[in-house]
Amino acid sequence: MTQDKLIGIINLVRGITDENIFIINEEVTFESSRLNLSITLLPGFVTDGISVPKFIWSFIDPWSGKYLIAAIFHDLLYSTHIMSKNNSDLVFLDILTYCNVNKTTSKLMYYAVKYFGQKYWDAVSDIDFSFIKIKNIM
Repeated sequence: MTQDKLIGIINLVRGITDENIFIINEEVTFESSRLNLSITLLPGFVTDGISVPKFIWSFIDPWSGKYLIAAIFHDLLYSTHIMSKNNSDLVFLDILTYCNVNKTTSKLMYYAVKYFGQKYWDAVSDIDFSFIKIKNIM
């Protein structure tokens, strides 16, 4: 069994008209051993970072790299529906684990998206595959 692997670094550029929006500036790939898939985030994808209430920011910094990478990939997967919600949530967990987020925090974040993310999954209306590449790795 292969191990998960992250290739590249998240490089963000602040949006011109909205300072809370960031644009991915470089290609980043996550190789999921669980799903045997390579998921590549392409430049131009727009993100608002981690969508958590402000009162949680003292526990989870929404712009911390170790959380942010997982959140951006999760946003990408939710916005494309390129895989099931369940698999999208598992990729989120796997990236948190890969980025050395402690096990308790990773599980709490995973269960939050698993049990409370359905409305965001259902809200997607304009699916755009311009910012994702996905392929099997065997």
